[in-house]
Amino acid sequence: MEIFENGIGLSQLRSCFIDNTLNSIYIYYMKYFAVFCLIVVSFYSCKKDTISPQTKALLQNKWFMAEDSIHYPSFSAANSIYIGTDSDYYDFFPDDSVHMQFRTANGGTQFNFTPAYILKSNSEFYLNLNPQAIYTILTLNENALVLSNSVTYSVLGGPMYDGIRITTFKR
Repeated sequence: MEIFENGIGLSQLRSCFIDNTLNSIYIYYMKYFAVFCLIVVSFYSCKKDTISPQTKALLQNKWFMAEDSIHYPSFSAANSIYIGTDSDYYDFFPDDSVHMQFRTANGGTQFNFTPAYILKSNSEFYLNLNPQAIYTILTLNENALVLSNSVTYSVLGGPMYDGIRITTFKR
């Protein structure tokens, strides 16, 4: 084994050269990988759902509740249908708030509140509540608005039943 003046052997020198070469190659490819990741993240962060101005214009009206029905597939005893009156409505405003006044099924509890809403797409909006309520727009035209949202039912800490609420409005 040949040893140089500074005490480094030829095999150590070879090992050092190979390690430096591999590190250089690693750094070279990592730079390109980082740039690639940055491009992918930028692309997905810029992707927005396009919301039609017509959707927003149609939605921003006073909608009178015609019918509010709740269906639980695995617990039909909790199903209900409420026929709305002229005092039951959702009024969507341009400031992204909605005034909601309605009774629960069978003329129960009266609700009267004004949360903010976020129109996420032409077919979905969120109410800024805790927890956040997600509504799907099934129909939206000059005369009708039909919404659906998920609901849950339980009896005094018993099992939870998942269902769907369909609310039909007219102008």
